[in-house]
Amino acid sequence: MMPNDKSIAIYTHRNVSLDALRDLLRSGPKWAYVSRLDEAQIVRCDSGLPESWQHGRAFGPKREVRWQKIDDHYRVDVLTEDSNVFSPDEGWKRTAPDVDGFRERTILLWGELGEHPDSPEEWIEVRIPRPLHYPVDNLQRPKEPETERALLRVVIRGYDYTVDNVPVATRWAVLEQDRPMP
Repeated sequence: MMPNDKSIAIYTHRNVSLDALRDLLRSGPKWAYVSRLDEAQIVRCDSGLPESWQHGRAFGPKREVRWQKIDDHYRVDVLTEDSNVFSPDEGWKRTAPDVDGFRERTILLWGELGEHPDSPEEWIEVRIPRPLHYPVDNLQRPKEPETERALLRVVIRGYDYTVDNVPVATRWAVLEQDRPMP
């Protein structure tokens, strides 16, 4: 899952239309962390997300797309290892931090798998007063749910791009089960 090289490009556009953002979300991101003032969640990426969510970061193995709604348009950042993907003629500005390394980043998500077998994406965290939903592909449920449910971990894997071993950019890439059940 490691990128081919240690460079990252960040493309920024300050005036993206809803249709252009929808096209970007169809271009490969698989999951999205979306938020608004009253809620935040992780969902499967869908081109209709910006209509319901003012802010988001859609991610997949090839790129991450971040958006923020501003009036009737969006500010969008795209993080990718692919260079020369977006043209300055179309309003994109490319910034490429002078990174000297990268490392994998693992973010452990909160919660214990819910008990209901028909709801494989439901996770319970007692400090959060609602179920959490993590849309994990091919989730392996525990054979003994009463004793092994807490052993099941879900993570976001990504990359830190570093200068002198200090992260200057982080890109999320995959949402997955941390390890198979024994």
